[in-house]
Amino acid sequence: METSAAHLHGMRSERRGPRPDSIHSFDIRISLLKFPFFYTIEHTFNNGQFATYVWKSFAEAAGITTDHSSLPQLIIQWWSAKYNNEAQKLLLQATPIFICWNLWKNHCASKYGGKSSNVSRVKYAIYKDNYKLMNTISPQIKWPSIWKELFQLGEHCIHDTKVILIKWIKPPDRWVKINTDGSALSNPSRIGVGGILRD
Repeated sequence: METSAAHLHGMRSERRGPRPDSIHSFDIRISLLKFPFFYTIEHTFNNGQFATYVWKSFAEAAGITTDHSSLPQLIIQWWSAKYNNEAQKLLLQATPIFICWNLWKNHCASKYGGKSSNVSRVKYAIYKDNYKLMNTISPQIKWPSIWKELFQLGEHCIHDTKVILIKWIKPPDRWVKINTDGSALSNPSRIGVGGILRD
């Protein structure tokens, strides 16, 4: 079966979408006012008006003056910022990831899910991700419900190291002692034990 070069070119073009000469047959009208540009990675995550506002609202509390020259540069700026302790370091490293993730979710919800972009919703989701992270790492601390206060608390956390001497105490005569690991002491549910008896 012979196939001409023109026919192959036509098949390839159809896979990409309708050719310009066939657009009119579908009656598709493209509004340049509605779509003035193509969304790029930089626009979605870095220098678009929506993204810039979100980054700045989190950077102010962290004392970072954002440089939006490129997305990698912006992330490096957060990751190379000075920190006082491990809690603040974790916030500085995790927040840019949470910002990018929630900007992407907002972009997809707007483009494919029919939802309108909402900066308050995105900011709250980023805060909530940080809150869950810090609450998982340090559940004994009551983390604030406001981003600025949460970051400041993380900035001033003091790592308190406690040393507990653990020693084995021989049980009384006619008693059997089974050792457990320390995790059993803080486990609120039922636990099982096992051991080996030797004479």
